[in-house]
Amino acid sequence: MSARCSSLATAVTLGLAALTLTACGPDGTTSAGASTSTAVPAVSAAAPASPAHDPGPSGTPAQPTAPARSTAPGASVGTRAGTTTPAPTADCTASGSARIGSVIDVSFLNGAGLVAEPARFVCGPGVPDDGYWQGVGRLSLYSLAPNATFQLFDQVKANTSGSTGLDPVSRQVFLQVANDCATNAVTVPKPYGCYGNMYAVTLGSGNTVTSISEIYHP
Repeated sequence: MSARCSSLATAVTLGLAALTLTACGPDGTTSAGASTSTAVPAVSAAAPASPAHDPGPSGTPAQPTAPARSTAPGASVGTRAGTTTPAPTADCTASGSARIGSVIDVSFLNGAGLVAEPARFVCGPGVPDDGYWQGVGRLSLYSLAPNATFQLFDQVKANTSGSTGLDPVSRQVFLQVANDCATNAVTVPKPYGCYGNMYAVTLGSGNTVTSISEIYHP
């Protein structure tokens, strides 16, 4: 065989070998494709994140949480809770009544006696000198017993050491001062004065006054 024929045979043989390498495999894929296949990325099995508002069992959106209260229940804006003005104590009121006894607030006088109403001792915060007497109830007539005793507050005598300031006076002087204090205080003769028209009294039957003394309060 000539050299040219030998070369041709060699080329044919190499071509057949190449065809054999590229032949299809049993599964219908090429050998080259099987050896060079690309790996498939792994798919994450994690569940999708829950939405911001997870629907409830009925499929309706969950209701938002109510905001916290900024003040205590029953507390109004601008006022501290639990803060109240203290009420007068029963002990204070009882003490005033125990020291003085029955007190009347005289409104005016008539020929039969004094027209007045019962008074009570008032205590509480902001009250000067710890308390004062205040008329309560209905006006009534208080007649004066024939042998009744009378006392007025004397400011001059009150300045004397150990004195209560009470000055025994006649019925006439007492009625004049009591009437002036109820109607025109500037006409009251010295050393007497007007201090709220409050009088401590001792009463007999039927609102009959057996003793009466003027109560001083600044």
